[in-house]
Amino acid sequence: RVDVLRDRNALYRVTAEGRIENGYTVKLVNKSREPRRLRISLSPTDAVAIRGGAFEVEIEAAAVRAVPLTLDASVAQAGGRREVELVVESLDGDASLRITHPTSFFGPVQ
Repeated sequence: RVDVLRDRNALYRVTAEGRIENGYTVKLVNKSREPRRLRISLSPTDAVAIRGGAFEVEIEAAAVRAVPLTLDASVAQAGGRREVELVVESLDGDASLRITHPTSFFGPVQ
């Protein structure tokens, strides 16, 4: 199971480099009896990206793990609200384990 929680403090932040970022916590629940290796990526990736790129996480059997995640975009591409999907998929050879979770990226209204 995957839940995506937005940072409650602000819709967006402006970085020192002038980029717009949104903070999230991705809550992963592994209900299986085996540990899992998962990849977290973003779709579409035309304007908004995961800071540091797609990444891998491990979660123990029958465990819950909270993973901090930052999405960012340039000021020119971050205006208003943009719909994106986080993609969580297995790296353990289980092709059936692919979960998409819709969320929103917010930037200043221009």
